Amino acid sequence: MDGTTKDNFFRGRLFRPASAEQAAEEYIPIVYMLASRNIRPTCHSDASGVIYYSLPDPNGLGKPFFIRKEDLDKCSSVAKKMGDFRIFPSEPQSSISGRIRALLLVEFSI
Repeated sequence: MDGTTKDNFFRGRLFRPASAEQAAEEYIPIVYMLASRNIRPTCHSDASGVIYYSLPDPNGLGKPFFIRKEDLDKCSSVAKKMGDFRIFPSEPQSSISGRIRALLLVEFSI
């Protein structure tokens, strides 16, 4: 590993910033919840000073989902860019998810 990945361990796991592909796969429900104002992140910090948030599980399994502050800031930015994400009342969920995925790829590749 090189020193540019900002590697940190959280509860014995590697806790690094998400890649663009990882964000596009995992963060779509989080952006959706942020855009619909259906989420309350809880702020924490680990022993090494990394700030992270716990969120309710977007898949409804009951386990908390942990996300770094930098990643949540990028997800919030995408949610703001979505604006009123239901452009058309009959727009399918897959279309909304596709727009979120495209914005996440752009936001996380910067």
